[in-house]
Amino acid sequence: MKKRMFCVYQRAFKKVSKAFWWAESKWQQVHKKPSIFIKIKQWIKKAKKKILYYKKSLRNLFYFK
Repeated sequence: MKKRMFCVYQRAFKKVSKAFWWAESKWQQVHKKPSIFIKIKQWIKKAKKKILYYKKSLRNLFYFK
């Protein structure tokens, strides 16, 4: 159950980050880099680290019992 929920979260996160990178590239063509994008970038990096951390801990839970 936990693993399936995690996979759903991971897929959603990938879609969100892809959409963000696309929006940022479009925005940069029109404007200069606003601070909100920098904040969102930092948030995405943190989320990626968390996902990697959970991936490792889930792997330990499910494969090394």
